[in-house]
Amino acid sequence: KKEYVISYGADTTLPKLLQDYKDPWADYQIDDRISVDDQFVFCGEGEMGNEGFIVKTDADNQINWMLFSTTSNPFIELTINNNIVYIKSTAGFFITLNVKTNEISILNNLK
Repeated sequence: KKEYVISYGADTTLPKLLQDYKDPWADYQIDDRISVDDQFVFCGEGEMGNEGFIVKTDADNQINWMLFSTTSNPFIELTINNNIVYIKSTAGFFITLNVKTNEISILNNLK
């Protein structure tokens, strides 16, 4: 009976991460992937168990959008409906990603 919300930490770039952190790297595991209109969406988990990530790449597998969360638990499953990717967390909620606009939202219950 929990309700989850999205709060944004910061937008960043790889050069900015490398400048701000001595060691920004983490091991990760991809749990699911899906192809959408010459793009790919991946989801999975970081090395600590409480982390989850979502990555969208272009057809050449170059990252063009990503979300890394330290409080979401792993993201484990992807489904798509009308250009909206539904990303399931082991915490019991879904992130929705519009692959055309990169808009995200959170669903506490998928009906």
